[in-house]
Amino acid sequence: SPDSGRVVVLDGDGSRVTLDDRRRGRLVGYLPQDVLAVPGITCVDYLEYVGFLKGLPGRESRSQAPHLLDDVGLGDHARARTRALSGGMLRRLGLAAALVGDPDILIVDEPTAGLDFQQRSAMRELIRSTSARSSVLLSTHLADDVAALAHDVVVLDAGRVKYSGSLDELATGGCSGADIERAFLALVGPERTGLMGGTAPVRASGGDI
Repeated sequence: SPDSGRVVVLDGDGSRVTLDDRRRGRLVGYLPQDVLAVPGITCVDYLEYVGFLKGLPGRESRSQAPHLLDDVGLGDHARARTRALSGGMLRRLGLAAALVGDPDILIVDEPTAGLDFQQRSAMRELIRSTSARSSVLLSTHLADDVAALAHDVVVLDAGRVKYSGSLDELATGGCSGADIERAFLALVGPERTGLMGGTAPVRASGGDI
């Protein structure tokens, strides 16, 4: 239970959301920092199972899966076992899973952590493209991710909001990764704790750096 405050979801009080079970399952998509392979199942199996967990009819899950795999560049790996995927490919599979059911809000946690330069660039482009269909809440320790993706940011220090507003207003000297880090450290001091960004269209933001 929360210590204080409340969560508002699409104009509804979080404790009394009047969405049916099927709609609630589609409300939020989540990409964790670590996407784990599941022994014995393929990429398309993985997405169909996520659809089942979200309450989608089987026909809809089966219909969405190949299109989502195409969207994240894994169309040719639909029948590949998840254990055979590289770390970057697993992250892309995780993003496809987060998009099952066309969620209104997409939460991504450290999406480029541990990826090489090309994989980071590809993941950022994928997240940027999804912002046309979902509001994106991005939690990252990489200022370059914020520079590349965020329009609005919230800076947290020991759980307290130090800044909430546009990226331009946070980093008035410029919006490169280095500029954002300087602005962040000016707010919280040398011990970095948190910065989050949201890509357009943004209805929610909060965060981590």
